[in-house]
Amino acid sequence: MLKKLKIPVLFGLTAYGIAYGIVNVIGFTSNSFTLIAYLYIILGLTIGIYYELDSHGGLKSFLDNIVVVIEGEQMELKKLITGEKYRLDGDIEKIK
Repeated sequence: MLKKLKIPVLFGLTAYGIAYGIVNVIGFTSNSFTLIAYLYIILGLTIGIYYELDSHGGLKSFLDNIVVVIEGEQMELKKLITGEKYRLDGDIEKIK
């Protein structure tokens, strides 16, 4: 459990350090509050993306699953990264 907390805690401490630096340099004004708010939105997105990619086996595995669908008489799928083509006609068959 502690291994899973290492990355989010590191992201959080980094965001806290940046927020502390912003308030020290600018002071706590409406501009610094806006910067800090955007910082925490970006923090949430990075943690979400990190765990989403981690659950799919990494960035390469995630990008490998992106397909382009071509509809016609027969539906065809093409993997965007590798270029592999498949035909969907009840069953999935690989096109050479």
